[in-house]
Amino acid sequence: MWAGLYPNFRIRKVILSNFRNISYAEVELPDGKNEDLIKGKPSILGLYGQNGSGKSSLLIAIKALQKALMGWTFEYDEFASCIRSGCEYAKLDFELSAVMNEEYYFDIFYSFCMRIEDKKIRIFDEVLQYAEHSQNSKKANKQIIIDTSDVACKTSGKAFGNKTKYMQFAENREGIDEKFYEAKKRAIDKSASFIFCSDTTSLLYSSKLEPYYTIIRGLEEYGAAGLFVVLMHETTSDTMTLAFWDKLPLDEGIYGDKFILNYGGNCELLETDYKMVESIIPKISSVMGAIIPGMSIEIDDLGMFDQDGNTVVPEYDEEWEVYEVDEWSTYHRFNLVSIRDGVRIPLMDESEGIRRLVSFMSFIIAAYNDPSVTVAIDEIDSGLFEYLLGELLEIMKESAKGQLIFTSHNLRPLEVLPRRNLLFTTSNPKKRFSKLEGISGNNNLRDCYFKQIMHGSAVDGYYNSTDTTGIKKALSDAGPKYRNWKSIHES
Repeated sequence: MWAGLYPNFRIRKVILSNFRNISYAEVELPDGKNEDLIKGKPSILGLYGQNGSGKSSLLIAIKALQKALMGWTFEYDEFASCIRSGCEYAKLDFELSAVMNEEYYFDIFYSFCMRIEDKKIRIFDEVLQYAEHSQNSKKANKQIIIDTSDVACKTSGKAFGNKTKYMQFAENREGIDEKFYEAKKRAIDKSASFIFCSDTTSLLYSSKLEPYYTIIRGLEEYGAAGLFVVLMHETTSDTMTLAFWDKLPLDEGIYGDKFILNYGGNCELLETDYKMVESIIPKISSVMGAIIPGMSIEIDDLGMFDQDGNTVVPEYDEEWEVYEVDEWSTYHRFNLVSIRDGVRIPLMDESEGIRRLVSFMSFIIAAYNDPSVTVAIDEIDSGLFEYLLGELLEIMKESAKGQLIFTSHNLRPLEVLPRRNLLFTTSNPKKRFSKLEGISGNNNLRDCYFKQIMHGSAVDGYYNSTDTTGIKKALSDAGPKYRNWKSIHES
């Protein structure tokens, strides 16, 4: 993060239990340890498998982590289907590395469960733990910061356990027990994390206990400014999602967001958001120009308007010698334009591959430059020329600082990434992800994957084999019944 205020974070392990179509799965992310962060290594993981096999489940779990850390609502329509059919609840466990400097870092352990109650998602059994490493500590013991499980709450007799930590946070403040219980109730009503909801964090932060303050506040900042998930369903035939990340002046920190831009119409954003677009588009344009020589992206500024559509004219501030508007009530109207060989066309009229690249390029820039950024992209290969995809991943593998997780159907990455950077879905719901085993360094990973699919040599099976004869019959049975043209002609 910025100015060393909080640790650099990286996900190193995710455990999914009864999540979507997965009974149980453990995913260890390569180069996710504290030592890897300290050495400046990138962490890259590609997920492969047949359609509907669970590749996107890891990305959706990471999105759930972001929502929890931000204290956001777990919407019923989005997460009800994440609880495996026939199961009472789903559970997610995350292990993260958190580095302050070479001599001081943490292991972070965060887990929570989700279930359905009265057509709402209920987050429960949240547990946040840590282990502290320093130059003076020989052994790091895992310690509980907050445990909201029923057992812990009954033992402590408070809104959360353990009791010792609770009393440290409470500091004998008058009415603090009621305030924590009220925060817990509001988190339940909101379908949000109790630990990271704003009512709870305001109570926790006031004590400024270390290292708990640094860990909790740092995780909150990581969720806001370092953790980004780009899912395919967020882009439709009528819209394009543009993802933005940028470092703003120090007092404003780091900022990331996703804006939905409409096809065929003007884009409108609050002036405060437009400033983000204005700052990052030249950077995206610079990278796009390196990828596709002669191409650039520009903003067509169509002016500022108030909520009623009236034109807003900036007022001149003589003291500061700048033109100003109210950024929270003024809207900026604009279009994004693609320029190649002097020809300008709306970005929305570009090819699917170009739009796809532009849509997530800001996050690729972030993961390339910042060790505390994790970017997860669903179907990164969609619309991209496979050789270009391979080049981008090779560049990330060799020179990036952050973490990139992606799913793909294109097999080109199997030829450019080491085996340790790839996971494959299996047909076993109790072991959904697996590495290709028994392969020497000289073998072509792409060919080996095809062979294991065709011959079914993997113990857990990488592919539910299809019956081509059965497919032919199904296609024939589903089609209309035509009379034989030859018999018609002869008659």
